[in-house]
Amino acid sequence: MLFRLMLAALALGAAIAAAGAWQASRAPALALAAPDERHYAVLLQKRPVGRLTLGTARDVEGSRTVHSRLVFELSPGERIEVRESRRFAGTPPYRLLEARQSERSSAGAAEVDVQSAAPGYRARISRGGSVSVRELAFEHTLRDYLSLEVWLARERPAPPARHVSPSFDFSRLDMRTDAWRLEARTADGFELSRPTALAPSTTVLDSALRPVRFDLAGAFEIEYLGAAPPPWSAEPIFHGQQRRILLDGAIADPQRLEALELRIAGDADWLARWGLARRDDYGWRLENRSGALRPAGPDEAAAALAEGLSYPTSSPEVRALAAEAAAGAVTPRQQAQALTRFVNAHLVYDEDTRPLGIQQVLRDRRGDCNEFAELFTTLARALGLPTRTVIGVAYGERPEPGFSLHAWNEVLLDGAWEYFDPTWGQTRVDATHLALPVAGGGLLTLLATLDDLRFSVVRLRHTE
Repeated sequence: MLFRLMLAALALGAAIAAAGAWQASRAPALALAAPDERHYAVLLQKRPVGRLTLGTARDVEGSRTVHSRLVFELSPGERIEVRESRRFAGTPPYRLLEARQSERSSAGAAEVDVQSAAPGYRARISRGGSVSVRELAFEHTLRDYLSLEVWLARERPAPPARHVSPSFDFSRLDMRTDAWRLEARTADGFELSRPTALAPSTTVLDSALRPVRFDLAGAFEIEYLGAAPPPWSAEPIFHGQQRRILLDGAIADPQRLEALELRIAGDADWLARWGLARRDDYGWRLENRSGALRPAGPDEAAAALAEGLSYPTSSPEVRALAAEAAAGAVTPRQQAQALTRFVNAHLVYDEDTRPLGIQQVLRDRRGDCNEFAELFTTLARALGLPTRTVIGVAYGERPEPGFSLHAWNEVLLDGAWEYFDPTWGQTRVDATHLALPVAGGGLLTLLATLDDLRFSVVRLRHTE
């Protein structure tokens, strides 16, 4: 279920690394030296789970290319490979000519091929046996791509200077802006940070502006190995795990649960970043209640309407299905309630489903809670409802009482986020839905520590 999230975190590291794989002497002149290749170890909880390779090249026509290959394995036999490349023209203004990204895993393959189609670009997206084409209205150059390096090389800024650089985002098929902050500058290089969807990430560059180390969302680390690294083998961290938090007893009628308080056995640093958890004289406890509203932060609404590879909201098929699902619903709340019931009835639950793209979900009409939630997010955004997929744990009794990984949704209504669960058909989500902390790397860290926690019931309150 968490495949997309883990992939996004690691792909983020690859993109940051690739952008920094140019030497300082190259950046101001926008030129490449001899072909270069650098290798990095990908670590989760200090254990090797993958490798990242970055390369730069220049062809006979003078075009400049940067490419990356990311391979990682979090569960035995579940190897994932992500390749990216960007090719820029060899003459001013060094326009992006093509960009490619491919993902391959046991769940299947997906590929994005972006080609110049002045003005703008044309993207061909292949995923889950379906192919679609989109026209992209933006411009991107090598100078944009090297904006951060040019800034560091020419301006020689001092901490805490800030810089904003444009970057092409494969997942959104659009440009985004990266806000960098210079944290430290020494004779050995630079330390920079930038906010991401998961948590702030840190990048360390040497004095030649080559990437040395990355910290991604407080969980993944990427460390430079050299130009000729030794062979490696992954140490998967999820071997034999259930990904459940066991409970000391059953909860009667959980769908009517209005509020709960739990005691947490197990001490982990990330618990301090879990908004539902509090520390007292006896350790950690957790409180939650059904219907709790979460105020929306700045710019959250726009981000929760964005289209991308995961959410093809402009697809005619998606728009038609969204209109069908919300037929007769007038207010945004009524639309969200109608979507909950529609998705619940439209898909067949299959817990053994591999991660699927929306187009394949529409075709197969089956999936686990992630597919239910992602389809809800896609249809809701197509209707103009700011919506996000939520990752958390929720109560269940198979094979024994406990809280298992689960996905549901939150919709921005009247200025606050409200939960809806299309998998379980809940338009008012019960209090056993415990959203996990995405910020600060809590969610990614949880992947390695979930089975070490235990819950015990302190207090329960049901609706009348």
